[in-house]
Amino acid sequence: MYNITEIINIIEKSWGVNSIGCPFGSCTEKFANEKMIEIANKNNFPDNVLKLIKDNPIQFHKYQKFDNGRGIGRYYANLV
Repeated sequence: MYNITEIINIIEKSWGVNSIGCPFGSCTEKFANEKMIEIANKNNFPDNVLKLIKDNPIQFHKYQKFDNGRGIGRYYANLV
C-alpha cells in the first residue's frame, strides 16, 4: 500500500513534472484524464485516490486546447 508521498512521486515521475519534458508531449483534456486513470490502475493506487482522480478530471482554461504533462502532473499531484 502506498502512502501519499509515494503516490505524488509516481504521478510527478509519470508526467515528467521535474524533468525537461513530458513523455506524452502536448495533451488534450480527454487524453490527460484517461492517461491518469491508466497510470493509477497500473500502479494500483488505493480506491479512494482512484475515485478522487475520476471525480475531478482536469479542465483547461476556456481557450486552451492542449497542455504539457508538467502542468497536468502538477494538477493531479496537488489534487492528491
